[in-house]
Amino acid sequence: MSCIVCKVLWVLGCARSFHKFPKDLQRRQKWMQIIGISQVTTNTSICSDHFTAESYYESNAYTRIRRLLSTAEPIVNKNVEVLLSKNIYKRLVIETLKIIPSSVLDDNEHSLEQPFLCDH
Repeated sequence: MSCIVCKVLWVLGCARSFHKFPKDLQRRQKWMQIIGISQVTTNTSICSDHFTAESYYESNAYTRIRRLLSTAEPIVNKNVEVLLSKNIYKRLVIETLKIIPSSVLDDNEHSLEQPFLCDH
């Protein structure tokens, strides 16, 4: 299973949940409009990264299972604070650090000695 918006894959044990499109035609069309797609299948899903915390309720206090509210709508353009807290961003940083030459990293600070400059 993957997210139609960000293409992230479902991983066993991950806290990220995936949600099917609503069966209600008006709500389904609203979600499609927000995301910018014209067709969905019964397997099309959106991951929890595209919903706010306020979009959920706990369906069972014992198991703490979260369910989407019937009024929940996905969010496509997230702000920087939300992106910084997500696993996708963390993986990107880790992969980037793997390719930075060790001479550029300051061993004492674990930070860059000088900023990278973009030439275009």
